[in-house]
Amino acid sequence: MDAQVNWQDQVKAGMTVHGAEGLAVAHVIRPGPIDFLVESPSPEAHSLYIPFTAIQGITNGEITLAVPSDQLYRQGWFEVEEPGVFA
Repeated sequence: MDAQVNWQDQVKAGMTVHGAEGLAVAHVIRPGPIDFLVESPSPEAHSLYIPFTAIQGITNGEITLAVPSDQLYRQGWFEVEEPGVFA
C-alpha cells in the first residue's frame, strides 16, 4: 500500500474492485473525498465505503485492495443499504 499515491484522481464509477488475493468482489458506485462507495453483486452484501488508504494498486482500470476479500466486512468500514449499479 502506497500512502503517497493520490488514488482519489484514479478511482472512477464502474471500476472493478479485487481483494488482495485477486478475487473480484465489487464495483465502484462513486468516489468521495476520503473513500469510495462500492457495491457487491452478492445479494447478502451491503454497499461499503472503502478508504483510499486500503488500495494496494490500480492496474488496467481495476482496483486491488490490500485487504483479502473475506476480510472486507470485518474492517469496521461504514456499510450502507443503498441501491447502486446492481440494484
